[in-house]
Amino acid sequence: MSTALLIAARDVREKGRLFLIAAVLACMPFLATLLPSSRGHRADVIAGVGGFLGLMVGLGLAAAFGILTFGRELSEKRMSFWYSKPISPGSLWVGRSLGALLSAIACFAIIVLPSMLLAGKAWHVRWLDEQWQIPTAILAAMLILYFFSHAASTMLRSRSAILGIDLAAAILAFGALAYIVRPVLFTAIFLPLLATIGVLFVVVLMVAPYWQLANGRTDLRRNHAALSRAMWTGVAIVLALAGVMVLWLTSATPSTFDRVESLSQSASGNALFVTGTAPYRRGAESTYAVSTASGDRDRLALPPFTNIAFSRDSRFAAWVEPGMFQWSRGSIIIRDLTTNENQSLGVDSSIINEMVFSDDGARLAVRDGGSITVYDRATAKILAAMPVEPNPRYSFWFVSPDVLRVVSHKPVGRASVPVEIVELDVRTKKRVVTGRSESLPRYNLVSVSRDSSRMLLRSNRLIVDGRTGATIAQLPGAEGNVFTSAMLSDGRVVLSAREKNVTTLRVYSRDGVLERSVELPVRVAWISGERTDGTLILLGFTKTDNYTTGQGRTMFLVDVNRGAIVKSVPDVKGPGPYWDRDPRLIVYDAKAKLAAVDASGKLTYWN
Repeated sequence: MSTALLIAARDVREKGRLFLIAAVLACMPFLATLLPSSRGHRADVIAGVGGFLGLMVGLGLAAAFGILTFGRELSEKRMSFWYSKPISPGSLWVGRSLGALLSAIACFAIIVLPSMLLAGKAWHVRWLDEQWQIPTAILAAMLILYFFSHAASTMLRSRSAILGIDLAAAILAFGALAYIVRPVLFTAIFLPLLATIGVLFVVVLMVAPYWQLANGRTDLRRNHAALSRAMWTGVAIVLALAGVMVLWLTSATPSTFDRVESLSQSASGNALFVTGTAPYRRGAESTYAVSTASGDRDRLALPPFTNIAFSRDSRFAAWVEPGMFQWSRGSIIIRDLTTNENQSLGVDSSIINEMVFSDDGARLAVRDGGSITVYDRATAKILAAMPVEPNPRYSFWFVSPDVLRVVSHKPVGRASVPVEIVELDVRTKKRVVTGRSESLPRYNLVSVSRDSSRMLLRSNRLIVDGRTGATIAQLPGAEGNVFTSAMLSDGRVVLSAREKNVTTLRVYSRDGVLERSVELPVRVAWISGERTDGTLILLGFTKTDNYTTGQGRTMFLVDVNRGAIVKSVPDVKGPGPYWDRDPRLIVYDAKAKLAAVDASGKLTYWN
């Protein structure tokens, strides 16, 4: 260590002229205050110019020293001077690197300290609002630039064919890294994992030159070969360790989940899509598609809360699987839920798009940005498309396999707007406006009957014609705090509200006449769906509810014809409200097992 320190001190002394230049540059921020434009902002000018100069000089010198510290001596064949002395390769590398980095940091300090002391508060506002983050980032950047520049300089100066191997290894390493981290891309562990891998890569760049100097000696090409062997071996070890770690993080299965983040279920109950975390995996989410009939499951590389679109006959499901290097977009995947086989539609789409199947699964409508496009599922051909505004919310569904109905809601930034009803005919490829409703006071969601003949404008609780928007009835007796409402398959309307500390479910006829009310022993109730036996599924919240588990939740089955609670199960959550673009309430098979999350955060069936 003493030898390394002596070498470092020698290198610092040799760079004495740079400190004088840095001292001259330290005066520049104060000279800049003499400009007329700086009047009234002198402290800001000193802080801005001083910090910028220090940053550029510090980073520039770190990169330059990385290139020149050994590169020039190897090129000029002057490395024999060091090997004629009783100096170990480790002491030589540590000493010269320490001297170079200390010199760069000293020049940075000489420039910025006067500005920092005299600019006062302006310096802290501009450069230290993030406290330790900015200084730490600058120091880290200097280290990375120095070690990377040394490696790049050694490789490029040698003019060896090994450089081609280096390029291929770099491409392979980047591809392997992308493949390894892809499964945890949208999880809480992604950034810490990436930071750890980055730190280990820097450690490899710090250690590899020791092997270079110990084996390369004075020959430039031998230095290059030794550096490449050490560096890419180290990179391979880091990637292998990262792969093992990701494999462990993603090895959780639904049976080991202790926290379920999202849960989607087909109407027949034949398929579940579940995202959750398991113990000791630092919040890394795993998403699985589960066949409830066979018990088969397979892991999907999907971000949490991915929109899963089901066909209403439960034969197909669709989602967007992110690309390898374009994570905000991907390919639309369609799964046949009867065979569990996947089909790529061959369509590039945003991962936050909106998709709706026709009832028979033969068509798929996709809203991506400024258009809604209808695809034939079997052939993946575009059958029709229509432009839409990028900001408004739309509900859309297939009235028939060849007719898509689109309802537009309030655009962002407008207080009121008519609800517009549009039909897109797949056969003629024509877009026709079939109706408009009155100007509405606020944002509206819609709910539609199974035959699409009637539609509920939920915000102002108005029943309208599903095609023309003509008003049919205004719901009476909807006072109090209304939580949610929906139109049932037969055109009746259900609404949950709380008034005078009592929560009720109110059932209205097709013409908006109040038929009955059912008192619910919860504070808030959301409508999750219907069942084919005529019961309604409700998710109830108590005061002590917990967001991620079933604790404090109660699931209800309510017979809307008799106005009675058929079943209530406390401390379970699921299925939740189905926020699909298809505004028709989902109808679960009465024989289907309803999946949920219990109070401990595990998957369960409750009916």
